[in-house]
Amino acid sequence: MENNEEIDIKRIIEIIFSKKLIITLIILLSVTLGYVYSYYYKKPEYKSSVTILLVADENKTDKSLTQTDVNLNNGLISTYSSIAKSSSILQKTIQNLNLDIPVSKLEQNVEAKQIDNTQFLEISVKNESPERAKNIANELAEVFTEQIKEIYNLQNISIVDKAETEENPCNINHMKDMIIFGFAGIVLSIIIVMIIYMFDDTVKDQKDIEKNIKLRIIGTLPVDREKTELIVENNPKSPIVESIKTIRTNILYSTRKNSILVTSCKEKEGKSWVINNLAVTFAQTGKRVILVDANLRQENNKNEIFNIEKCEGLSDFIREISEDQMENLEKARKYIKETSIPNLHIMQNGTIPPNPAELISSKNMKRLVNLLKNMYDIVIIDGTSSILVADSIALSSMVDSTILVAENRKTKINDLKKVKKLIEDVNGNILGVILNRVDVQSGKYYGKKYGYYYGHDVEEIGKKLEEKQESISLDEVIELAREKIELQSPIELEDDKEISKQENNNQKDNEIKLLKQELLDEISKIKNSLISFKRKEKNDKRINNMSNSINNINNNINSFKQMQESKNKEILEIQENNKRLLNLQENRNKEVLQKIQKIEDIQNENKKELILQIQELNEEQEKIKDENKENVDILVQQFIEEINTLKNEIKELKENQDLNKNELLDKIENIKDEKLNEQIQTVKNSNNIISFEALRRKKPNKKVFNINDDTISFEDLQRLSNYVVDLKDESTLIAMNN
Repeated sequence: MENNEEIDIKRIIEIIFSKKLIITLIILLSVTLGYVYSYYYKKPEYKSSVTILLVADENKTDKSLTQTDVNLNNGLISTYSSIAKSSSILQKTIQNLNLDIPVSKLEQNVEAKQIDNTQFLEISVKNESPERAKNIANELAEVFTEQIKEIYNLQNISIVDKAETEENPCNINHMKDMIIFGFAGIVLSIIIVMIIYMFDDTVKDQKDIEKNIKLRIIGTLPVDREKTELIVENNPKSPIVESIKTIRTNILYSTRKNSILVTSCKEKEGKSWVINNLAVTFAQTGKRVILVDANLRQENNKNEIFNIEKCEGLSDFIREISEDQMENLEKARKYIKETSIPNLHIMQNGTIPPNPAELISSKNMKRLVNLLKNMYDIVIIDGTSSILVADSIALSSMVDSTILVAENRKTKINDLKKVKKLIEDVNGNILGVILNRVDVQSGKYYGKKYGYYYGHDVEEIGKKLEEKQESISLDEVIELAREKIELQSPIELEDDKEISKQENNNQKDNEIKLLKQELLDEISKIKNSLISFKRKEKNDKRINNMSNSINNINNNINSFKQMQESKNKEILEIQENNKRLLNLQENRNKEVLQKIQKIEDIQNENKKELILQIQELNEEQEKIKDENKENVDILVQQFIEEINTLKNEIKELKENQDLNKNELLDKIENIKDEKLNEQIQTVKNSNNIISFEALRRKKPNKKVFNINDDTISFEDLQRLSNYVVDLKDESTLIAMNN
C-alpha cells in the first residue's frame, strides 16, 4: 500500500468478510485457550487481610488537638502504608516465620492501604497456600505495630481484625479470563486484517493500474457467476456480453493493426475465457478472425469449447513453415479448423513439444504470424502466463499489440509492472489492460465509464459492426490471402523483412508501416467487396467494375512503390552504416583475441614456473620425511635399550631383596631361647609378675599375649593394656589386652 494513500475503510471491511472464517477461528481459539489456562494452568492464590487501627494516645492528660493528631488523621496513614512494605519489616517477618522466600517476592505479594479515608489500615498478603497467607499477614501486622510504636512512640495502635484462612482463591475468575483471551483474539484479528491491508499489493480498481502501472484500461468485466464458457454465444443478453462488446469496440478504434496477443501475469486470472468470448465478438462484426492457442506447455480444451475435433496445431505448423508463403497457405488447411460461429477459425496448440520456448521465439513463428495477418483481419493469440514462462514475452515482439488481462483483487501490481517491463524490453507494444471479475455492486466504473472511447458512441458503433454479414470459409480465406500475397512483389517482401529488423528505429519508419498497413487494409476491403459483387452479379458490368477497382488498386500500389523506393535508399544507407560498424567490431574482436592470447601465454609460463616450484617443494618434503624416519628409528632403538636396562636393574633389585629377606629370616631363627629364658626368669623374680594361668583365670574375657607367640612394642602395650610387665628389655614384653 502506498504511504500517501488514504485508509480505505470499505476495503478493510471487505478483508474482514473475506477472512471471517479465519477471524472466527482465532477468536474461538483464544477463548478456548483462556478456558484451558483458567481451569488447568493458572495457579490459585489466596488473600488474607489484617485491619489495624491507628489513633492518638487516649491517655494523654492534654486533650487539646496537637499537630501530631492532625498529621495522624491527614497524612501519616499513607506513610504507614509504605512502612508496612519496607524491607526491614518484611525481612523480620521472614525471619520470625522461617520462610524461604526473598524479600522482593514477598513485597510483590503484600498490599497496604487506607480504608476509605479512615484511620484504618488494611494489610493484605497473597500466597499460593491459604494457611501461609494467613500466618504472614498476622506476623506482618505484629511486626508493623511494634515498629510503629518504636518509631513514632504511638501506643494506641491495635489490630482490629486478624487474618483468617480463605477458602476461595482471589485470582480465579474463569469468565473474566475467557473474556480477556477473547478480547486478545479480537485484537490479534484486527492486527492481521491491518497487516493484510497494508501489504495487499493486488489491483483493486482502475486507478491502481492507471496510477501505478501507467497503462490505460481497455475495459472491465464483471464476475460471471453462471460460469458460462462462451457467454457471448449462449447468453447474448447478459450484461457481461455488453462489457465484452465494449472492449471489442475500444480495441478496434484504438489500433488499426490486426495481430493481438492476450496474456496475463499468472494462471487462473480468466485470460482464456476473455479471449474466447472476445474472438466471438470480433467474428460477429463480419471480420475474418482466427484464434490461435499459443500455450505449448499443456493440453487445452478449446476443441471442446468450440465443438471441433482435436487435431494438430501450432507446434506442428511451426515445424513445417517455409519461406514460401504460397506453400505455407496450402499447409495451413491442415492446421486451421472452422467453427460453428461464422467467420471464426481456430488453430489449436497441437502436439506438446519438448522445447516450447525455442519454437515460439523461432523465425518460423514470425513467418507464421505474418502469414496469418495476410489471411485474416483479426489474429488473436492466446499466450501463456508471462511471469511463469517467457513464451508470451517473445511473442509480444512479433505481434502488433499486446493486451494484459488482470483479475480484480488477485493480480498483484508488482507483477503487472514486471510484465510491462519485460514486454517493453523486447520492444513490444502494450495496448492496455482488461480488468476481469470486477464486483458490479462495488465497481463504480463498470458500464458507463467506457461508453465513449476515442470520441465514438459504443452502442451505435457496435450495432453498425454487427450488421448481418455473410460467413466466409477457410478456402475463401486462403484464396484472398493468395491474391494479397501475389500483389506483393518479391522486392516488397524483402523490404518488409528489412523494415521489421529496423522496427522502432525512428518515427518515419513507423509512419511508413502504418501507411502500408492502411493500404493493405483498404485493398482487403476492396477485395471483399469484389467477392460479394461476383456472387451477386454474373454479367459483364461486374467484370468492368472489378477492372476499375483493380485499376484503382494499381494506382494506390504505384504511389506506394514510389514511397517505398525512397525508403529503400534510406535502408541502403543504414545497411552501409551497419557494414562499417561490423568492420569496426571485427577489428576490435581481433585486438581482443590478440590480447587474450598474450594473457594465455603469460598464464602458461606462470603455470610452468609454479609446477617446477611445486616439484622442488615435493622433493624437499620427501627428503625431510626420510630424515625424520631415520631419527625416529634411532630414538626408538635407544628407548628400547633403556627399557631393557631398567628391566635388568629391577631384576637385580628383586634378587637382592630376596637375599636380604632370607638373611633376615636366618637371623631371626638364630635367636636362641637362652636369652628368652633368662628374661622369663627375671620376670618371675619380680614382684609385679603374674602367671599366665592366674591371669587367665582372673580375667577370662581378656586376651593374654604369650611371650613365645606374640610380641608388641612398649608404647603400644601401654596404650592398649591394663597390665604391663616390664622385662627390663624393650624388645620383649608380656601383656594382657583389653
